[in-house]
Amino acid sequence: MPIRPEFRPFYRTPEWREARHRILTRAGGQFDLLGNYLGGAHCEQCGKPDRNKVETFSGVMAFLEHQGPAMFWRTVGATWRSWTNTPEDRSIAFRQKLRVIQVVLAVVHLNHTPGDDRDENLKACCQWCHLNLDKSEHRVTRSARKDATRPLLQEAC
Repeated sequence: MPIRPEFRPFYRTPEWREARHRILTRAGGQFDLLGNYLGGAHCEQCGKPDRNKVETFSGVMAFLEHQGPAMFWRTVGATWRSWTNTPEDRSIAFRQKLRVIQVVLAVVHLNHTPGDDRDENLKACCQWCHLNLDKSEHRVTRSARKDATRPLLQEAC
């Protein structure tokens, strides 16, 4: 996920590297003696293993107690798991288009504030969980950037 240029300085500091190391370690990640990440972490939201291929399907679903975005995943031949990392036995999987994806974890700021590197504000998340945690923030920032490029809206203000 690209980092906007105005936020890049927050991610180039020794403090950020240390925070990232702590969070990936908390998520089960391994590091070599030089501090290079070797993999092994899992998404702290859904449990997908970093740097592995998994089968997945997602969409907006309405069943049982859940309405809204849902995602199910499994490593090949394993039990299906949900976006809450609970085992699932869903025949719905066979009616969906399955995709095989490469999982890439990112460390996410839960309060959307770069520089707030407290452990309780950071979480290791896969792409799907990251996008869904940030969905409302993306909607606000996208509309603000889009409106800034519309001259008629600028004149009305």
